[in-house]
Amino acid sequence: AFGAGGGGKNAPAPVVVGLRPKGNHAGVVEVTRAGEKYATGDGLASGGCLLQHPTANAVLAAIQQHLAGTPGTSCALPVFDRRTGKGVLRSVTVRVAEEATAASASSSGDEKNKEKQASPAEVPVFAAVNVAASAVSVGSKKALLGLAMAIANVPGVHSVTLTSVSPTPELRLAEGRKQGWVRGGGLRHGHGRKNANSEDDDEVFGEVTVVHGPDTLPMRLGGVTFNVSPASFFQTNTAQAERLVQEVERACGFDDEPDETKNSKVILDLFCGVGTLGLCLAHRARSVIGWEMVPAAVADATRNAQANGIENAAFFVGDLTKLKELSSAAGKGKSKDKDSFLFDIDNNETATPDVILVDPARAGLSAELVSAIRKIAPPRIVYVSCNPVTQARDFYRFFGNEDESGKHGSAKRGSSFGHRYKLQSCTPIDLFPNTPHVETVAVLLRVDDGSA
Repeated sequence: AFGAGGGGKNAPAPVVVGLRPKGNHAGVVEVTRAGEKYATGDGLASGGCLLQHPTANAVLAAIQQHLAGTPGTSCALPVFDRRTGKGVLRSVTVRVAEEATAASASSSGDEKNKEKQASPAEVPVFAAVNVAASAVSVGSKKALLGLAMAIANVPGVHSVTLTSVSPTPELRLAEGRKQGWVRGGGLRHGHGRKNANSEDDDEVFGEVTVVHGPDTLPMRLGGVTFNVSPASFFQTNTAQAERLVQEVERACGFDDEPDETKNSKVILDLFCGVGTLGLCLAHRARSVIGWEMVPAAVADATRNAQANGIENAAFFVGDLTKLKELSSAAGKGKSKDKDSFLFDIDNNETATPDVILVDPARAGLSAELVSAIRKIAPPRIVYVSCNPVTQARDFYRFFGNEDESGKHGSAKRGSSFGHRYKLQSCTPIDLFPNTPHVETVAVLLRVDDGSA
């Protein structure tokens, strides 16, 4: 995120680039300063945050150097104030793929990019940079393009894109809360929608303009190459994401299938993003059906399936937090069961899913969606979560201890509530080293006791 430093009375405040502190949606903690060096464990010197890739640090340093050293830039590109909706620079996202992960990138870039990436020893990574900004005036747009080209000159940068942000307030003063400012300032971001796999409003995506290189970054995971666009979510820790994919594959129970039923499972992948998990499972399944609310992510997932020759996966746009509206629109009055549209696409009598895979945002699943899954009643649910607190709450609902409205009570039985489930396993994956956060992969099995 961009923030304003301490400026003088007659001078504009310097722009700083950093992270938002916990519980503070308006402030920014600077993590990279141009020209500073930090000692690393191997004795080498590198500038910036030690938890992120050196190329990301180099990008942030280049941004600060350009803003501080280019006459007129700081005036033309003031920090976007989320409380008022005024200003230009809002946030910057740097995605980095190791050389082996993005081996195909050099074949899709322009000639200038190929020349810059010709020496793997010098540039062992590929980085995609997206700057979110609210550039309205001609001067700010020109200055923003200058900043983008300065970023493009950083070794290893594969592409640079600019994303427009609506000039409307995003924060409001909190009433009766410890936090001074909270999300929900005024009109939402208009033409932008936040990532379905992200709880925060730290990334807002409107119209995307490609300034340098291609509009996607190739990332390889689980034997599948994903071309990821700026609006799409992808795991930041790709090394541990490989372990996550392996654990999810194990959790689906493919190894327990007898030989005569190999590759026969139907997987319903909810909150699928760019198809990260579903496409990695497709080679062991009969079919994969994915749902995701971000259209750009669904487009990426569809293209990724085609590019990898995966023909048994299909992806659809839908907001799973608004299940009733989605069901009505998808069914068009044809489906008697309001929940079956999730897998019975176009009333083609697709088999009921054997596994429902869910990977929601930190807020977890709505009580309505839990109820819908219980009524679909797959033999197995694989629940991937980055927030054990909301995951535990949803376990309670799958156990049958809440109704569709989220009210507590004794175990709910009967056809109106669907099947109950029991927890078979819950495996932690350390996707966020040096933090208190953890990813978990849980397996829930249907209780066949006549509860439905």
